[in-house]
Amino acid sequence: PDVPIFAVSPIWRGDYQKPFGTQDTAVGDFEESVKELQLLAKENGLFVVDGLPLTPHHSGFFADQFLHPNDLGFGFYAENLLRELQKLI
Repeated sequence: PDVPIFAVSPIWRGDYQKPFGTQDTAVGDFEESVKELQLLAKENGLFVVDGLPLTPHHSGFFADQFLHPNDLGFGFYAENLLRELQKLI
Protein backbone atom coordinates (compact mmCIF):
# COMPACT_ATOMS: atom_id res chain seq x y z
CA PRO A 1 0.00 0.00 0.00
CA ASP A 2 2.93 2.41 0.39
CA VAL A 3 4.25 1.96 -3.15
CA PRO A 4 3.74 5.14 -5.20
CA ILE A 5 1.72 4.81 -8.40
CA PHE A 6 2.29 7.21 -11.27
CA ALA A 7 -0.09 8.16 -14.07
CA VAL A 8 1.46 9.64 -17.22
CA SER A 9 -0.99 11.70 -19.26
CA PRO A 10 -0.94 11.51 -23.08
CA ILE A 11 2.16 12.68 -24.92
CA TRP A 12 2.35 15.08 -27.87
CA ARG A 13 0.93 13.76 -31.12
CA GLY A 14 1.85 15.04 -34.55
CA ASP A 15 -1.61 14.62 -36.03
CA TYR A 16 -3.00 17.16 -33.57
CA GLN A 17 -2.90 20.15 -35.90
CA LYS A 18 -5.21 22.63 -34.20
CA PRO A 19 -4.13 24.66 -31.15
CA PHE A 20 -4.29 22.62 -27.96
CA GLY A 21 -7.83 22.58 -26.66
CA THR A 22 -9.64 23.24 -29.93
CA GLN A 23 -9.76 19.79 -31.53
CA ASP A 24 -12.49 17.31 -30.73
CA THR A 25 -11.77 13.59 -30.62
CA ALA A 26 -14.11 10.60 -30.46
CA VAL A 27 -14.34 11.14 -26.70
CA GLY A 28 -14.56 14.94 -26.83
CA ASP A 29 -12.06 17.76 -26.62
CA PHE A 30 -8.50 16.41 -26.27
CA GLU A 31 -7.36 18.96 -23.67
CA GLU A 32 -10.46 18.41 -21.55
CA SER A 33 -9.94 14.64 -21.75
CA VAL A 34 -6.34 15.01 -20.56
CA LYS A 35 -7.38 17.27 -17.67
CA GLU A 36 -10.10 14.82 -16.66
CA LEU A 37 -7.65 11.90 -16.67
CA GLN A 38 -5.22 13.90 -14.53
CA LEU A 39 -7.96 14.88 -12.08
CA LEU A 40 -9.21 11.30 -11.74
CA ALA A 41 -5.67 10.05 -11.15
CA LYS A 42 -5.05 12.66 -8.43
CA GLU A 43 -8.40 11.93 -6.78
CA ASN A 44 -7.38 8.27 -6.56
CA GLY A 45 -4.03 8.98 -4.92
CA LEU A 46 -1.80 8.65 -7.98
CA PHE A 47 1.12 10.91 -8.77
CA VAL A 48 0.42 12.62 -12.08
CA VAL A 49 3.09 13.28 -14.69
CA ASP A 50 2.19 15.63 -17.55
CA GLY A 51 3.10 13.68 -20.68
CA LEU A 52 3.02 16.65 -23.05
CA PRO A 53 6.56 17.94 -22.36
CA LEU A 54 8.19 14.49 -22.21
CA THR A 55 8.97 14.25 -25.94
CA PRO A 56 10.07 16.86 -28.48
CA HIS A 57 7.13 18.26 -30.43
CA HIS A 58 8.48 17.28 -33.84
CA SER A 59 7.48 14.38 -36.10
CA GLY A 60 11.13 13.42 -36.60
CA PHE A 61 11.14 11.91 -33.10
CA PHE A 62 8.25 9.55 -33.92
CA ALA A 63 8.49 6.25 -35.80
CA ASP A 64 5.15 6.77 -37.53
CA GLN A 65 5.69 10.56 -37.73
CA PHE A 66 2.89 11.41 -35.31
CA LEU A 67 2.15 9.09 -32.37
CA HIS A 68 4.71 6.41 -31.49
CA PRO A 69 8.18 7.67 -30.49
CA ASN A 70 11.20 6.25 -32.31
CA ASP A 71 14.42 5.31 -30.48
CA LEU A 72 15.53 8.93 -30.19
CA GLY A 73 12.06 10.05 -29.11
CA PHE A 74 11.94 7.34 -26.45
CA GLY A 75 15.37 8.48 -25.26
CA PHE A 76 13.95 11.93 -24.56
CA TYR A 77 10.81 10.37 -23.08
CA ALA A 78 12.83 8.19 -20.68
CA GLU A 79 15.17 10.97 -19.53
CA ASN A 80 12.35 13.45 -18.99
CA LEU A 81 10.09 10.90 -17.31
CA LEU A 82 12.86 9.92 -14.88
CA ARG A 83 13.44 13.59 -14.05
CA GLU A 84 9.71 14.08 -13.34
CA LEU A 85 9.48 10.91 -11.23
CA GLN A 86 12.44 12.05 -9.14
CA LYS A 87 10.67 15.38 -8.46
CA LEU A 88 7.57 13.58 -7.22
CA ILE A 89 9.18 11.13 -4.80
